[in-house]
Amino acid sequence: MKTERRYLWRVIDRGKSRVTKFYLTEEQVMRDYPECAPKPLLETLQVHQAPERAEEILEAIRLRPAQSGARL
Repeated sequence: MKTERRYLWRVIDRGKSRVTKFYLTEEQVMRDYPECAPKPLLETLQVHQAPERAEEILEAIRLRPAQSGARL
């Protein structure tokens, strides 16, 4: 599994400084805000284990509990 580090970021959006609404990886924030130099809010770090191979994805889906009332 691949480890992803996600943060809330301070970015410049339409000329104004703001904090992103969603936790993003460095690659995602650079893609979405190429015109600025984003700064991560270090205290908002979230570490995610992201599956890379098809087997890991299927295992993650199988282990996730079903939502109550969900039909399969």
